[in-house]
Amino acid sequence: MKIGSLKINLRHIGIFATVCIVLVVMMNFSTRLEELYQLQKVAGVVYSQSTAVMLTQQTLKTEVAQATSPAAASDYARGQAHMAQPGDQVFGIVAEPGFTPEPTKSPAPIHVQKSNVEIWMTFIFGQ
Repeated sequence: MKIGSLKINLRHIGIFATVCIVLVVMMNFSTRLEELYQLQKVAGVVYSQSTAVMLTQQTLKTEVAQATSPAAASDYARGQAHMAQPGDQVFGIVAEPGFTPEPTKSPAPIHVQKSNVEIWMTFIFGQ
């Protein structure tokens, strides 16, 4: 095909159009690959968070099962609530009337004066 002094070859136009289409497809492919990598990173984070939530749920279920068991109720009642079952012998420590225990004396802390260099060495090196 010839327009004036310009010679146009349909084969060259076809090759040029094909190269342009391939470039557009490759740019789109690159964009999609980048998005895929970002979504895979997010999927990894979500997976680890869901694993942590599932472990927490399992731990809470175990704690609830232990807390609602009859043995736990009995342990609490006897140990912390100071209750007794029929047939138990309860002992209580009773002080003599008018008895006041003497407080134990603790030694006064010894204060050692350190120089600034020693303080900094302790702070930096932990010695």
